[in-house]
Amino acid sequence: PEYRTLPNVWYVPPLSPIARRAEEKVFFPGAAEMRIPVAYLAQLLTAGDTAAIERVLGVLLELRTYMRTKQTGEPLPAGLTHDAETYEAMYRLLGIAKRRDRFNIPAGVQEVSQDKLRELQGTAGYACPGGC
Repeated sequence: PEYRTLPNVWYVPPLSPIARRAEEKVFFPGAAEMRIPVAYLAQLLTAGDTAAIERVLGVLLELRTYMRTKQTGEPLPAGLTHDAETYEAMYRLLGIAKRRDRFNIPAGVQEVSQDKLRELQGTAGYACPGGC
């Protein structure tokens, strides 16, 4: 990578588009029916732990279901694992979060002030580091 670039660690697994079985009231596919196989995502993100990927994809699908029912005015389905406030917070973070909420950029060295670093710059050569 280029000098002073930050790695992009913001990743949300892709969810399949709305399923084709609308007449059966099944709007979103299960984790096993995703476009990208669960095993591949597990190797990529969790060192092969497919249970963790299935759990996360399940929560993302629940979030999608919650937001859909909120938009359509339908009652919330039974079996959601989180409350409405949690889904709203997840939506804000995953969908519309500001950059400061998505990334944690580590601060520079704080033990030594910039003025002290400038004083020390160039004072030690190769023969006698730290002073003689």
